Amino acid sequence: MSVLRNLPTVHPLYKLLIPHTRYTLNINFLARKLLISKNGVFTQFTASGGKGAAEILKKSLATVTYNSLLTSDPR
Repeated sequence: MSVLRNLPTVHPLYKLLIPHTRYTLNINFLARKLLISKNGVFTQFTASGGKGAAEILKKSLATVTYNSLLTSDPR
């Protein structure tokens, strides 16, 4: 959204970034609708169900720090 709102279409950075961000909103919409919705794939096909998968993700992300994202060392 920031690229669309702040850069003119003739700007070189706009031309560089727009092919990579063109369908991002549509992809996010479809992911919410088809993957993580009440009747989505995660709810139907995971053993823990949708709420269980969300809880597992929540617990695993509790230990993520900025530094852990910068290094490949799992410590």
